[in-house]
Parts: sequence; structure tokens; C-alpha cells
Amino acid sequence: MRVELRGEYYFTSEKGLFRIDQTGVFQVMTQPCYGVAFKDDWIFLSVYQGGARPYTAVVRGRRDALGQAEAEFSFQEVYRASAPSSNTRIHGIFAGDEALWAANTGRNTLLRFDFGSTELTAEIPLVDDPFGLPVLTDQNHLNGVSEYDGVVLFTAYRAGRQSMVGVFDGTRIVGYGYPNAGIHDIYLTEDDLFLCDTFGANPISAGGALFTSASGYDGQAFDRPPGFVVRGLAGGYDEMLIGHSHKGPRRKRFKGSGAILISRQGAVQDVIPVEPSQIYQIIAESGAFVSPRPVELNARRACAILERTFGPPIYEAKAHPL
Repeated sequence: MRVELRGEYYFTSEKGLFRIDQTGVFQVMTQPCYGVAFKDDWIFLSVYQGGARPYTAVVRGRRDALGQAEAEFSFQEVYRASAPSSNTRIHGIFAGDEALWAANTGRNTLLRFDFGSTELTAEIPLVDDPFGLPVLTDQNHLNGVSEYDGVVLFTAYRAGRQSMVGVFDGTRIVGYGYPNAGIHDIYLTEDDLFLCDTFGANPISAGGALFTSASGYDGQAFDRPPGFVVRGLAGGYDEMLIGHSHKGPRRKRFKGSGAILISRQGAVQDVIPVEPSQIYQIIAESGAFVSPRPVELNARRACAILERTFGPPIYEAKAHPL
């Protein structure tokens, strides 16, 4: 099946890593994985493994293996943690300028790895309890992370009855409320903010949508039933891929099939069915997510963008790396 695409992309799923380009959709590996990032000669994945002792891990492999018929990634495990439930898997990852960042969902923390050593160099709890101690369980369901010029953005699936979009600047954490619980993915461009509102306000009807700070994104596509479950995003204005996961009761989450939505000039124009039911993270072959990236971002500007979009902060605290 040919696909009307200009670029090449990869997406992660419960059935492994897939490639999508103008020639079709192809499975690259079968290991279930959530996050994906590229840096220089390396591909990074957050993977998970079931069985008697289920675990989640960040692994590093050879990027050039992506183009081989019989890929030999020579994966190395960078980090591992037990994952007794699907909620506690490591979710999104992001390759910044100097470090790899990961959403350590089961511990409610951000993980930082240096590219040179691939060792864990920092673990930053997101939220403190009323006594000032970090909450190291899956309380807020951290799932999305991105980094620009040292400023880390993250999404938390829930904060009370809403979601939270946050900033970590190296010393403090500032969180902003989003009215619908269940958000994923946060990316900035030169003049906009992109957020996957996965389920929307009413998962029974229209469901999720792609939120932007500039305006609603193609309401004609997202507002009509049966709607979409929006997670995963890569590309730019001329061509953007948006992940849609199977919509239905949680117990049937892996029973159906998902899709990749193809948007051009701000409007969804094609829907490409795919085999996996759950689409997690999408990345361009170049290693970019949403382009063009912002220029000279700092923590003050990032907070100003979020406050202008979501209102005053709902959470502020000094960061306490473990």
C-alpha cells in the first residue's frame, strides 16, 4: 500500500517499532516499546517486557540498523526498573542537546542520561507531598517529555481532576493545569505549542484532539464522532503525522487497530490504518519531532508561553533530585 508522504517516520506501539513512508507501513522490530529518540549514531527506545518478572527499560542500539533488511541493533540496556502494571512503564523519551530525558512513569520522576556514558545522571521527582517529601509512585502518570535549550517540558496525565503541563528548569518545577485528564506529548515550535489531548472532555463521543496554543487544530476532523484517541506527533505545517489509538473500553484497548492521521497545512487529509492498536510516540527519520523548534528558549519564556495558554500555575516547588 502506497502512502502519500513526503518524509519518513517511525512510530512505537504495543507490537513494536514501525516505519511509515511513501511505500507503506513496515514493522522494524517486535519488542513492545513506548518512547523513541535518535541521537547521532544511536537509537534509544523505552521498552517493556511481560512475564513472571515484568520490567521496563531504556535501551540504546545502532541507528544504522534501521535501514537493514535483517537489522542487528546490538541493543545495550541503559536503565531497568520493575513494571508490575502497564501504567508503570517508562513512557516518552526525548534526545536533547546534551542528554536523553525519559518519563519514568512508575516513580513519577524525570530521568536524565548523558549521551557519552549512557549512565543515569539525575532523577528528578515531579511532586512533593504536604511534608516536602517526593511522591515516588505513579500518582500523576508522567508520560510526555521534551527539552529545548536545557528547559524540560513534561505532561502528567492527571493532577486532581485535570492534567498538568510543566516546566523543569534545573532548579524548580512549575505546573499548569489543562482541563481534560489524559494528555500526552508536549512540543514547542517557533510560534506555537502542540499538545495531544488524548481523550478530550468526553471519551464517549468525539474524544481526543490535537491542541495548539494558536487555535484549535482542524475541528472538523476531531469534533465529530466516533472521534480519535490522540497520542504521538511528528512533522511540521506542510506534513504532520498524528497517532490515533484504538478507541474503546480499557479492557479492549488492545483488541482493535489504530491509525496514523496525515495532516497538511493544518488539516487532516488522510487516515492510514495500521496493525497495532496503540500508537505511542512518532518521530521523523531526521530525529525531529515537531518542527521548526523554538529559538533561544529559556525557562522564563517557556513559563510565559504556558501561562498565556493555560493560566496561572497550579503547582510550584523547588526541585529535589534524588
